[in-house]
Amino acid sequence: MMSSNWREMANLVESLEVEVRDRGLTDTEIFLFTDNTTAVAACWKGSSKSEKLFDLILRLRLLEMNSDLIIHRQQSFG
Repeated sequence: MMSSNWREMANLVESLEVEVRDRGLTDTEIFLFTDNTTAVAACWKGSSKSEKLFDLILRLRLLEMNSDLIIHRQQSFG
């Protein structure tokens, strides 16, 4: 069973992958928002001690580079 942190991040990454693949989303500015503090921290840092979360971050970075996206990650909850 995957953690809620992984599921939250996986939903963000997989949704964006679908948009890129099915709708040809490229050269676009994207804003990611979540209330999951672990997912936010992993996105902001660009890394995670969890191998599964790190793999999702890597997929997000590759998608960003390969599709010419600008992805803004939520920095804090303030």
